Amino acid sequence: MQINLQDHVKVVTNYNFKLFRNEVLLQEVNTHNILTNNFWIGYEWYYDTDSGIQSCDIKLGSGSGTPTASDSDLFHPLWEKTKDSTSSNYHARTAESNEEWIQLTNTYTLPANTTYVGTITECGLYSISKKLCTHALLLDAEGNPISIEKTDLDVLIIEVTIRLYFTENENIKMIRADHTTFWTHLFSYNWMGCIQNNNNLEVLWSVQDSLDGNEMYLNGFVRGEAFNWNSYLSTAICNGKQSIPITTPRELTFNTARLGTDWPVTGQHFIKGLRIMRSFIITFPNTDIFPAYDITGMDVGIGDGETTEFTCPMNYFVTDTDKIYIDGILQTRGVDYIVESDNNNQMLPELMACNDAIITGGYYQIDEQNNNFYAPVFRAVLNATKITYDRIGYDYQAVGNRATYATMFDKDRPLFIDMQKEVKVNTFQIGSVYNYDTSYGGIKYTLSYSDDGVDYVELTTIIKTTNAVAKVTFNTITKRYFKVAIEHVSSTSNVSSSAYYNTVGASSAYSAAVNKNNLCLLGYVGRGIQFTNPPAEGAVITMDATTDLPMKNENFVFDTTLKLSY
Repeated sequence: MQINLQDHVKVVTNYNFKLFRNEVLLQEVNTHNILTNNFWIGYEWYYDTDSGIQSCDIKLGSGSGTPTASDSDLFHPLWEKTKDSTSSNYHARTAESNEEWIQLTNTYTLPANTTYVGTITECGLYSISKKLCTHALLLDAEGNPISIEKTDLDVLIIEVTIRLYFTENENIKMIRADHTTFWTHLFSYNWMGCIQNNNNLEVLWSVQDSLDGNEMYLNGFVRGEAFNWNSYLSTAICNGKQSIPITTPRELTFNTARLGTDWPVTGQHFIKGLRIMRSFIITFPNTDIFPAYDITGMDVGIGDGETTEFTCPMNYFVTDTDKIYIDGILQTRGVDYIVESDNNNQMLPELMACNDAIITGGYYQIDEQNNNFYAPVFRAVLNATKITYDRIGYDYQAVGNRATYATMFDKDRPLFIDMQKEVKVNTFQIGSVYNYDTSYGGIKYTLSYSDDGVDYVELTTIIKTTNAVAKVTFNTITKRYFKVAIEHVSSTSNVSSSAYYNTVGASSAYSAAVNKNNLCLLGYVGRGIQFTNPPAEGAVITMDATTDLPMKNENFVFDTTLKLSY
């Protein structure tokens, strides 16, 4: 199965020159540039620690000619200048405007001194490695060449704005909440070369946090062709573009990233989305870009003449596409058997209803000093390997408390879970790594539901007196709003949830973070395949079904690649 998806971006760069003497504006010039062949492959911008986004230098010159995409320098360079300030803005589509764009603005100041004296006729942006990425002539309103005479008495302020317009493509969603992330990971050395704590393509179990721009990189995992699991944990092997010649002008192809048959997450899982350069999200199911496909001949089991319930070999499939055979004879759905198409026999975290819910309440817990990773509550975490001291400080502090997930909750700060629609729920689990107490009768976790998100009715409780996983099932209800509270059974003292993994041992942290028994889960679990009459002893039972989610287990590989052209 292959996903082929394209989006188009229009890049517009504007230069605004203002020449002042004694704070009086003498001249103002606006001009545009062309993008050179180095714009994408050479745009290793400086990382600006103040603004958290990328920056670059500007070069000014006094030459003349016609700028072309193959230019490697100005016609007659004069000076280079680093930026004074950087800012980023985002404009979403509205009912009044279909434009969606993201914009980066750098400001440069040439002071009044003898260093910067001369005639300016051209300009361009330069990367760290001194590659010319844009080239522009100064032009008047009619498009004729114009110059600026800079003396030692003048101050020249240059404002450079790079704006990217995105075409309307409902299949690709931009991460909007924190648009500075776009520049940090899209226009930087991270994108075109080796990766600094990030990856070009990430496979997502949960997409809600990523769509909201909350830097939930914990749920992404990707591997490259030359993959070594242990070294990946410690060195963040690059799966992006290698140092190879670009044979096609203005086109760049990234290496294939493969989730192979030996991928570390065992068992059957379903991919809910892809995150590209931590700036765009593709979500599944979406048959426009990933057509549904059939999986046939799956083994269900062998009849014994007594058993009527069997584990379904697919934990998720498209409703009413199942076909059950006994000794090759097709059975009639709803007459000979019943089976549910979603979470039908086990608690896969990515299929739990709360995995993409909006979760409020609770709070964050971070531990930079001891380098501990506190797991998001009621979230399917796939990768804890990138949680290091630097990453915790960068990501968690950057998002503050505005994310749609929490890492902790306590007696005074319960969790509120908005499923965003009514869903079936019959299973509630508190992971083995979450708080328990042998005193005060144990720690009680209470699950409540609401019809309006305001008034809640208690549904069930879990009391933990050991570190074992605690799970309770109940009669299925269909609701949208839920609340999870915590308290001691026989004490009014405060108590909090607690689940962290020490990332000094990254492999152990990974194993703990993906262990289903360590997670808090809330959702629906079916009973598998239920036959009206038990299949005869020795009868061979098989199943066909269709899935519209990419399914990953030890029998399938999942390849992804990217191609950038401009």
